[in-house]
Amino acid sequence: MRRKFEELRENLEEFIQQDEYPMLVVGCLPEELAYVFKFFQGLEEPHPEHYLVSFPQPFHTPHGYLDGVGESIQLQVEAAGPLRAERGEPAFPPVPKEVFSNRETPEKRLFSILMYLRSLVPNEETHRVLVGLLPLECTDRAGYIQLLGSVMPVKEIPPWMGGLRLVAYDNRKERMLFDAMRANRVERVLVFEVDFSTPALTDSLVKDAANPTLPILERMTALFQLAGLDYSYKRYADALDKYKVLYDFYESMGVPTMQSFCLLGFGDVLRATGNLPMAKERYQQGIALAIQSQSLAPLINL
Repeated sequence: MRRKFEELRENLEEFIQQDEYPMLVVGCLPEELAYVFKFFQGLEEPHPEHYLVSFPQPFHTPHGYLDGVGESIQLQVEAAGPLRAERGEPAFPPVPKEVFSNRETPEKRLFSILMYLRSLVPNEETHRVLVGLLPLECTDRAGYIQLLGSVMPVKEIPPWMGGLRLVAYDNRKERMLFDAMRANRVERVLVFEVDFSTPALTDSLVKDAANPTLPILERMTALFQLAGLDYSYKRYADALDKYKVLYDFYESMGVPTMQSFCLLGFGDVLRATGNLPMAKERYQQGIALAIQSQSLAPLINL
């Protein structure tokens, strides 16, 4: 799992630091988009020189989505006013009326939004505007794709995109946007696909657990997550084997909190297989260890 998340973080980092592609489309499932959104937001702290804005508002219609985007920008501009005044900086310019006007086409409204955001940075040579067009709920896929197409560079990067970096997404199963990009021979957009499905995460955890170059604690963490997956998929014998290895390891390291978590796992497996007396015994042993180490998290579950 760590490997998968690290790949996503690294690709987002590389994207905002390069100048040849102003747009990135991340392929993922709708339920995986929240991870993309959070990692995109996470770029703000290590890159304070850039202006990062993300728009997770639901996309039921293009105008409805842009209404939400405009409201979000307005709130951020108003909130920034007192802070800029304290620093002796001028207030941000007002948000253009075109941003809020349903009389304009959605394409023109989005362009106005991007031009306004671009105007907020003092110097495009050293600053970027990072824009995440990432609706966490999208019922109008065709409308979303059409809206993105209006600002998507094809062969060349238009001058107005110089200081912008746009992140969007496509459903990696439906691939509607990817197919449209291929049909239009789009060359100036990067594509990166993530897969946080259970099989993919399991494969990543197995590789981490077996990787001798990783720190042993990191490998044990991966093994612990695999034990939980074994339990959830009713592979009870495999789960017990892993919990035993984990318990012995944490006992040798003198980590009673993790020992109590292992005993919780033992108890859950034994209870699921009908061995209630032995399950109770493991829970009681876990409670004793949790009390000894004053570990509230395992104690509550035990």
